[in-house]
Amino acid sequence: MTFDEQNNTAQIRLANSTSADTVSVKALNSSDVTSTAQASTDRVLELNLSQAGDEILVNATVDGETTTVHREQYPPAQRVVESVTFEQSSDSTEVDSATVTFTGNQTGDRIVVRSTVRGVENTINTVETAAYAAVSINPEGDEVVVTIFDDGEATVVHRERYYPE
Repeated sequence: MTFDEQNNTAQIRLANSTSADTVSVKALNSSDVTSTAQASTDRVLELNLSQAGDEILVNATVDGETTTVHREQYPPAQRVVESVTFEQSSDSTEVDSATVTFTGNQTGDRIVVRSTVRGVENTINTVETAAYAAVSINPEGDEVVVTIFDDGEATVVHRERYYPE
């Protein structure tokens, strides 16, 4: 996903091969929505964003079931997650992992970074000073979800899929 802050737009580049029947992208504040079918050759979707700030959701629908597969804040200065780096192990004694690097903009009571397929989570209680968090991931594919808890309320701030090479 790339942003053009001058024009308040986002370009979302889709993976070359997806198992989804449709992929839709929605900006929550501007209410702009765009989608593509699996058979489509259109691999880039564009979205208009709110100048005041927005949240972009990428949803995939497979067999009628829709799941959010990526979530990101706009403008980039509002983001909590700078990047997610996936490490594949070179041998069977090591574990594949994901490292989430934070921007420093995070606030709240705690952050939970979770791999949904492997089922591992890392909880950080020093939210404001957290620089990164790592979790092990399933080598055959996984999803990393970053959730911030503040006053008992949970907010998913980032969601990213891992596809092995």
